[in-house]
Amino acid sequence: MSQFTKHFKKINGTIAEAIDDTYNILCVKDDPLLKILKLIHSITLDIPIVTDT
Repeated sequence: MSQFTKHFKKINGTIAEAIDDTYNILCVKDDPLLKILKLIHSITLDIPIVTDT
């Protein structure tokens, strides 16, 4: 399990197998997160952040 996944679960993140096509998410790589504008924007708007592992 990657560090991202461990931290994600530690902060009560949920790993989903599938979502419907009307859902708004930010998908990130399973690497250390960069503090990019998309990430900050997603956190501010409470948009779920997922990884494609």
